[in-house]
Amino acid sequence: MTYQPRATPWEYEDVVTALKGRDIDGHRPMSRPFGTQPGNTASSPSALGPRPSPLPPGNTASSPSALGPRPFPLPPGFTLLELMVVLALATLLLALAPPLITSAMPGVELKAAARRVAAGLRLAREQAIRSGSDASFILDVEAREFEVEGGYRVSRLPEDLELKLEVAEQEMLTEHAGGVRFFPDGSSTGGRILLARDARGYQVGVQWVTGRIRMATWEGE
Repeated sequence: MTYQPRATPWEYEDVVTALKGRDIDGHRPMSRPFGTQPGNTASSPSALGPRPSPLPPGNTASSPSALGPRPFPLPPGFTLLELMVVLALATLLLALAPPLITSAMPGVELKAAARRVAAGLRLAREQAIRSGSDASFILDVEAREFEVEGGYRVSRLPEDLELKLEVAEQEMLTEHAGGVRFFPDGSSTGGRILLARDARGYQVGVQWVTGRIRMATWEGE
C-alpha cells in the first residue's frame, strides 16, 4: 500500500490563487476593450449601443401597419328605414313623371315638325343650286304633307297642327297646296309657313332675294 500525502488547506489556497485569471484551457482571457462593461465584448450588441429596431415601436411583423398601409374602413351600410324612404320617393317620381312627359311632348313634336319643314326648304334650295335648274318645295295644308321636287319622298306632319301657307300667288297649285320655288343662283319666290298649336308655334320664312331660310317662334295675335 502506497502512501499518498494529502494537500494541506493552505496548499489549496495557493493553487486557487495561481489559477485565478485563467480560463478552462489554462490561458489568460483576452482583456476587455476600453469602455466596455464586464461580460460585454466588442461583438456583443450591448457593447456597440442599442440595436435599432427594424419596425416602429409597437409594431410587430404580424400587425397590418408593418406589412403595408392599413386598409380603409368599409363604409356603413343602409338601414331598413332608409331603403323604405328611397323606395317611397321612387314610387312617387314614377307616378308624377308620365303627366310631365305628356305635357312636354306636344311642344317637342311641334318644334320637330317645324325643323323638318325648314330642312325640306333647304334641301330644295340645294337641289336647285346643284342641278342648275329650278326646284320647288310643295306643301299640302289639307293633306298635311310636303315634298321636294326631284324624286324625294313625301313627309307627313302631325294631324293636330294648324298649318298656314303664305307664298307667291303664281306658286299656288290648288286652294290648299302651294310651294316655294328656288332658282340656280340660290334666290327664291319667297314665302312663309306657319305651324301652330293653341295659338303658339313656329314660323319658317324664306327670303326671296337670297333664298335664306329662318325658323322662329310665333304667338297668335
